[in-house]
Amino acid sequence: MPKVPQFDREVGYNSTPLRMDSYNLDGNMFGQANAQALGNLGEGLDVVAKASLKIRDTLEETKLTEFNNSLEQWKQDNMFAKESGYLNKQGIDAAGKSEDVLKSYDDFVTEWKNSNKVSNSNIGRIEQIALAKRSWVQHSATAHDLKQTEIYSSTQGKIGIDNAIKNAVAERYNPDGIKAQIANVQKLAQWQGNLNGADSTTIEAMQKDGVSSLLCAVLDTKIQEGDLSAKDFFNQYKDQIHANYHSKYIGQIKAEEDKYLAKNLADEIFNSSESEEDSRNKLKAKEKELTIEQFDATQSRLDANWARKRKAEKQYQDDLMTSNYEVIDKKLANGELVSNEDLNYEGLTPQNRMALRNYVNEISKAGDVQTRDYIYDDLYQQSINDAQNFKNLNLAQYRPYLSASDYKAFQKRQQEIQNFTPTQLQDDAKIIKDAIEMYDLTGKIGKRKGDVDQAFVNSASAYVREYELKHGKRLTGAELNAVVLDFAKTFSYENPAEKTKLYELYAQGMNTKVGFTRDVLSDWELAKKQKGRDLTPEEKYEIVQNRLTITESANNNELSRALAPIKEGDIWNGHRITSLFGQRNQPTKGASTNHLGIDLAYNMNEPFTAYASGVVVNVSKDDDLGNFVDIKSPDGTIHRYGHANKITAIKGQQVNAGQIIGIAGSTGKSTGPHVHYAKLVNNKFVNPLGPRGEVDTSNKGWAF
Repeated sequence: MPKVPQFDREVGYNSTPLRMDSYNLDGNMFGQANAQALGNLGEGLDVVAKASLKIRDTLEETKLTEFNNSLEQWKQDNMFAKESGYLNKQGIDAAGKSEDVLKSYDDFVTEWKNSNKVSNSNIGRIEQIALAKRSWVQHSATAHDLKQTEIYSSTQGKIGIDNAIKNAVAERYNPDGIKAQIANVQKLAQWQGNLNGADSTTIEAMQKDGVSSLLCAVLDTKIQEGDLSAKDFFNQYKDQIHANYHSKYIGQIKAEEDKYLAKNLADEIFNSSESEEDSRNKLKAKEKELTIEQFDATQSRLDANWARKRKAEKQYQDDLMTSNYEVIDKKLANGELVSNEDLNYEGLTPQNRMALRNYVNEISKAGDVQTRDYIYDDLYQQSINDAQNFKNLNLAQYRPYLSASDYKAFQKRQQEIQNFTPTQLQDDAKIIKDAIEMYDLTGKIGKRKGDVDQAFVNSASAYVREYELKHGKRLTGAELNAVVLDFAKTFSYENPAEKTKLYELYAQGMNTKVGFTRDVLSDWELAKKQKGRDLTPEEKYEIVQNRLTITESANNNELSRALAPIKEGDIWNGHRITSLFGQRNQPTKGASTNHLGIDLAYNMNEPFTAYASGVVVNVSKDDDLGNFVDIKSPDGTIHRYGHANKITAIKGQQVNAGQIIGIAGSTGKSTGPHVHYAKLVNNKFVNPLGPRGEVDTSNKGWAF
């Protein structure tokens, strides 16, 4: 620092200036150090201030993060929690609760802000975060609320309406009860609509639908019960039942009225008739007074009445015969002699009386009778191959030809079959899979390659049931597998196109007619039996095709089947056909060239059976036909059997298919032992092998 001369302007007392002194000056003399210190202090305070601001900002950011995390945790606890989270609540627990969820959220945000001081500068950011989260909560809660409200209202409303409908059905004979339940349905529909926020038009439509459903349920029940008040009920509430149901109910009510009329008329005719034929004549006399539907319904009722009477009479006869046979068995077991005086013949039909006397004569000579082999074989074969027919067979008629032990064994077999229920295949995975893989039965009708052919699955299940019912036994696992594989083999073709062709036709039939599988299998089996060999794929296809177009009248014909063409030499019902129906060369002098039946080869004196059930209406002898018997089925068809050495059936006797009715021979104009079988439908001879035309009876000519 430069030296500055300093002058002392003071003078002495003599005015002589005092002497001049020199000083060395520096910054400290002017407070430089203090100023520097103060400057340094200011800089330090600035750093401290900046650091303080930074700490403050960090704390604010931490609070924002903490707030965001708190809101996320609130969402987890209140929205997503497994049991308590709103989005996991169902039905009434969630319906209409979205506002509560939003209030809970807002309360949480307010409480957090009050508990955590936030600077004015960041309060806006807090509000932004809270608003963004609230928007998500509101959207999610509202959507869940609407969905659960709809489900709840639908479920609870449906339950309520269903209960009202059930109550209305229970109150169907109480008009006031019906009206009360209609009011309940309307209230429930109103509640549903309000809960879902529906407008008045929608609610009104909901009410009309509910009321219509209630009235339809009551009406359906009345019709099912045959309640004739259904008509008045329909007329009373017609305007409240949807119009698209009107034609249905009008038709059903008319049908029920026809049924009621038919029932009363059938009962009246039945109770006043001496015979079934007499009742038919009485109904015929009233035909012009009835509609076709009424006539058919009355005829059906009348047939059912006679069928019940025959069944009751048969059971009565069976019980009487069984009671007498028990007396005989007891005496034989005690070593006592049996005579006619020991038995009760009262109430027995002539044929049962004769059978019982013959049996007593047999055992009086040799004790317990020896089973006749041909009777035993016939019954045994039926019991294992035609179980459903065997279980209804009247065993009492065979008692004179069976030992006591064999008779009891067949009785036991009948009981086993009656108590038998077939296996439910239920798409057994392994069995179906084995068959499908072995015979390549995939993707033939299915939309995708490799799909299991449902037609085969359904058919195989039906085949197993039919097989077990026919044989009257439950199949073992191995047998079941073998049967399904055997069935699959019937659809096995070398030519894939032919396989597909048959399957498509078969599936069409299954979709068209209930029981189509059963009918086709029966057709195939009968055709195989008639021809005495396995069927070709072409013959099977023809049978399926014919079964699709077969008429109901032909379908009801016991022995008429839509079969592949049959020729002489084929096997039918176990016997070789020697002459077909229709035109033929004259087999012997005087024989007809217009053959009105079929001829079946039998051995001399071989027993022959009825091919259809019915009542024996005629036992006679003819120069051409020899000894013959006519059996009339319930549908009016006459079954005629001729050239017998002896007819064992008796006029008026009820016989079942498979029951012995005579001994084969060669009586009348005949070239050798055989049985002539003819059928008459509406007084016209028809082909017993199928509907192939009719020949009027005016063209006289016996078959021989």
